[in-house]
Amino acid sequence: MTWVDLGVAVGVAAALLVLPGLPAAAAAGLRGAWLLGAAVPLSASVLTVAAVAAPRLGLDWSLAPVAAVALGLAVAAGACRLALRRWWDLGPLRAGVEWITVGAAALAGGVLFVRLASALGSPTNVSQTYDGIFHLNAVRWVLDMGDASPATVASMNSDTSTFYPAGFHGLAALTTRLTGVEVPVGVNATWLALAVVAWPIGILLLTRALAGSSRAVLLGAGAVAAALPAFPALLADYGVLYPLLAAYAVLPGALALAVRALAVGADSEPDSGLQLSWLLLAAATVPGVALMHPSALAAWMAIVTPWVLVAGAGYVRRAQLVGRIFWVAASLAWVLGVGIAFQVLRPPAGARFWPPLGTMAQSLGEVLTLAVELGSIALVATVLVWLGGFVVARGPGFTIERRLALLGPVAVFTVLYLVVAGVGNMWVRDTVTGSFYNNSPRVAALLPIVVVPLAALGIARLWQLVGTLGPLRSYVGAPGRRGVVTALVALALLTVVLQGRALDKGLEGVEAAYRVTDTARLLSTDEETLLNRLDEDVPEDAVIVGSPWTGTSLAYALADREVLYTHILMDVTPDMQLLTDELRDAQAGDEICAAAARLNVEYLLDFGRREVQDIGPHPYPGFEYPASSGAFELVDREGIARLYRLTACD
Repeated sequence: MTWVDLGVAVGVAAALLVLPGLPAAAAAGLRGAWLLGAAVPLSASVLTVAAVAAPRLGLDWSLAPVAAVALGLAVAAGACRLALRRWWDLGPLRAGVEWITVGAAALAGGVLFVRLASALGSPTNVSQTYDGIFHLNAVRWVLDMGDASPATVASMNSDTSTFYPAGFHGLAALTTRLTGVEVPVGVNATWLALAVVAWPIGILLLTRALAGSSRAVLLGAGAVAAALPAFPALLADYGVLYPLLAAYAVLPGALALAVRALAVGADSEPDSGLQLSWLLLAAATVPGVALMHPSALAAWMAIVTPWVLVAGAGYVRRAQLVGRIFWVAASLAWVLGVGIAFQVLRPPAGARFWPPLGTMAQSLGEVLTLAVELGSIALVATVLVWLGGFVVARGPGFTIERRLALLGPVAVFTVLYLVVAGVGNMWVRDTVTGSFYNNSPRVAALLPIVVVPLAALGIARLWQLVGTLGPLRSYVGAPGRRGVVTALVALALLTVVLQGRALDKGLEGVEAAYRVTDTARLLSTDEETLLNRLDEDVPEDAVIVGSPWTGTSLAYALADREVLYTHILMDVTPDMQLLTDELRDAQAGDEICAAAARLNVEYLLDFGRREVQDIGPHPYPGFEYPASSGAFELVDREGIARLYRLTACD
């Protein structure tokens, strides 16, 4: 597979992130940049709801259920708009083709694509991580089963029905099927599309809603959005947390709609009809955010909370007594609901065991310098954020409501990060950050969402200051082509300056996580080579065994051959346990061979003793030292990677 194949797949994944929600956004009256930006979180809702509905309607996972849900949402959006127009005079919710917003998003996406693709190294590279095994095999499972429902994807590893956020896997499976690329390429194309298309569009829309639509604000936001290592680089490396990356990529667009619905942004005015329209759109994005990953829903609720309180305070000031009582009660009910949701939206206790990184003081220092998750200090970006915060706190033209709307999310993030990274008391951690698995990277990745609007305002203020300098005044304030050229030159310089050591270090983590080398933890060069020709020796209906800790499970994703262990964490049946313990001792006619026949096990992969995580060893006695067991014959080898056929049961 070539970079051209990856580029085509990224384009298809990007289309799947935009087109399903576009009809509903248009039917609701959105135009210009808002049409494009709102389409992304609406598409997330379309994709995830279609994935839930398809198996219940007897449909395989394909474009058909996606198109049906997209059409249904568009009809509902159009009907709601027509109904609202009976009471209010509604024009387009946003008019015009705002090239600045789209151009700034394209700038951020282009820079991110170059940096992330370079770190990836090759279109076929896989994440050399524990969770990478599950995500790659889950995409293959969706393709084989035709089912991307979050209620069933986890059954790949378990006989019980367990919810698992599978929006990413459904999107990756569609991308893979539509383009014909290999599963690793489809997975890489999907997370890249989320990082370079969904994320820039969403964060530009959120910045526009909160900080305004001036040229300096929007172009500056594009530069900063591509410069912070906390997202998307952190989630492309750590874990690997593809579902959370997908959810956080669509989160800013959903938040932007909430800003407009609550009328707390830069150019929002309280208007019942318009706000209700925006509210319906914002509500339509919630299923996508929640089903992409429940942690993102918790983040959405937490960030929206200061906006709800600001909006409620405004209504209290304007309303009569009964109205005041209602809005106070509604605000308190929201806060209570968020508290309850934080306790409900928690994974099982066994997944919330992560300890803090350090102390409260250390964690606060990381927030103040944008060096969360023990990262490098992003000096230029930090200065811009602090300047933007100063402009908001002390600058003219900012009402108390706008100040709270811009600074409130930063305060929310700070509390979450201080608790998850610096508090040792488990009850406090579980109460506040249990929805994020008490895992600091999952909170740290939210940082860019809350600081990019502030950094954009800091850049706008710097642009104003430059415009007061005598030699530059005629350029900065020039209308037409001269002003545009000056802005673009300044933006190019800013983008280069922002691509500093902090981002380089974050991308080094991505590079290390995806490199296939002779000593790679999960999949070495020899092992990948052997898997690439596995289909020549192993029949389609045969099942392969091997230690999943060593990467043998990837035979399913990479070679499209069934494996006994699709992941490290699995429900093990008695037959599976028998083979795991005693397969190397199999003899014709014994119970071991009977179990192998029931499971259709015919081949074994031996990838040596090196495991994906250095916390072992994890013995699988029945699969070890096959060359000396007498139960197998060697079929193929590449270095120390070997494929054996079970012959003892012939």
